[in-house]
Amino acid sequence: MIYFSSKSDLEFMENFQEKVKRLFALKNEIRKKFKPSVHVMGKDYHDAILNMATSSNEGKKLREELAQEIPRAVEIAYKNNVSIDYKSLPAPAIGGAIIPVNIFHAIIEDTSYDGIKESWIEDKINETIGQLKRRIRNDFYKLINPFYWIYSIFVFIIRIPFYLISISGFDVRKVEDHLLSKIFKLLEIILLVYVLLKFGIQKAQILEWLKLFIK
Repeated sequence: MIYFSSKSDLEFMENFQEKVKRLFALKNEIRKKFKPSVHVMGKDYHDAILNMATSSNEGKKLREELAQEIPRAVEIAYKNNVSIDYKSLPAPAIGGAIIPVNIFHAIIEDTSYDGIKESWIEDKINETIGQLKRRIRNDFYKLINPFYWIYSIFVFIIRIPFYLISISGFDVRKVEDHLLSKIFKLLEIILLVYVLLKFGIQKAQILEWLKLFIK
């Protein structure tokens, strides 16, 4: 169920956040000893810091774990409408191509010109966690709300024709975008309201419920 899936994603992101913080702490220790110079600066400096920070046993383990977990973190961010894509621009005096950079991938593979700021990464992780907490609250409300289950059951019944069409190999999206899909959606609402009225639910309560679920 969506609620439990979101709970799992939240637990993962909080654990992911702790690992990123540990990696950044290791990098900060290296920065105290190794400063940028005319020979090592910009992207080369950022790469050197990361390589030195992950040369220890702890650093190697963190890097391996983060490399394995970043794809799921990216997926979770996208799923929760968190923008983690960035366009890195070259210095005007030098010129060059615009480089698309994924902020989470930049944790261990920063391909930008000047380096993705660690504060940006931390902000995006926090934003993802915040979105997940909001989703969990909404999903929990749906989980305990009998109206939502009634609605879901009737939506399933009304959409049986679409499921049957999809089995035949036809692209259901083409049907759902058609006027027919709009009619089915209207029938869903009408049928649901009728059943709720039969259960003795007050009109005011039904209207409030419709505002919450019909968007």
